[in-house]
Amino acid sequence: MTIKEYFNDYNRYKKYQVSLPMGKDECISDFFDNCISKTLLDKDNVLAWHKMFMEYINLPDAIF
Repeated sequence: MTIKEYFNDYNRYKKYQVSLPMGKDECISDFFDNCISKTLLDKDNVLAWHKMFMEYINLPDAIF
């Protein structure tokens, strides 16, 4: 999946949104587990994008 596809899916279908549960979390760690962690991307995908961007910025014609 490309970044463009990710954002198109998000904008078109709200595919990656998570509804927040009401009144069930009693501490920050519960909130993280029930809400935030569900929206995080897979670690391997994040590392792959990071590697790609780090290689890109070393190109002589990279645009920032």
